[in-house]
Amino acid sequence: MTAPPENGRHINTNDLIEDLKGVADTVDGALTKREYDEHGTYSPAAVIDRFDSWNNMKDDLGLAVSSPGRTDGEDVQIPTDDLLADLRAVAEEAGDQHRVDKDYYENHGTYSLSAYVDRFGSWNDAKQAADLAPQHIPPISADGCVDSVSVVAERVDGNLTCEAYDEHKRPIDPSSVTVINRVGSWSEAKERAGAAQSPKEITPEVIVEDIKRVADSVDESLTLTEFADHVEYSAQTVRRKLGSWTEAKDRAGVE
Repeated sequence: MTAPPENGRHINTNDLIEDLKGVADTVDGALTKREYDEHGTYSPAAVIDRFDSWNNMKDDLGLAVSSPGRTDGEDVQIPTDDLLADLRAVAEEAGDQHRVDKDYYENHGTYSLSAYVDRFGSWNDAKQAADLAPQHIPPISADGCVDSVSVVAERVDGNLTCEAYDEHKRPIDPSSVTVINRVGSWSEAKERAGAAQSPKEITPEVIVEDIKRVADSVDESLTLTEFADHVEYSAQTVRRKLGSWTEAKDRAGVE
């Protein structure tokens, strides 16, 4: 890792998109985090911070996306010393090696989690190989997740989305993914935490009409990130209702 990861929310969206597309045009196949780290202006962690995941970014920008479980040979080419060095660097930046769980590394590290599992057998084995103590924290309960949602809801104005929760949660709070897995759904977690709102029902038809409306107000090709800035629901809602940003734009007849 050559530099601490930037906060992707503070990078100009058009600059980031232009840089990503520029690097993608120079590589064969799907753009990997390693290739972007070598040739891009920003860090892969900044991209993940802005788009929530590497594949979300590629879907948003219309870039080739690797099939689930595939690495296109990227992981097997990474030297073991590089994997361990990056894991140690992320732990040092975090200031607490116990804080570096899989969620934290995925947002701040250079390589994929699958690279570590494939190479070392498990995440804890990878941390042991890097001389970092594995995290031995009992799994958080559904009630514990609800308590965290309740606390974070008091910090956020308006509708508490998964993105807003993850941005404002404390280090001790579980990620929104963990909350959903433990409680059953994000809506149920908010309802149990007393943080639910009753906005208009977001149907696929509503999203399609919103895409048409927002697309008319932008000069260039509409990205999912830009779209989410103009509506009251999240990018995750679009993907959940319509499958992907590409499919959503096709249904709206938008380039």
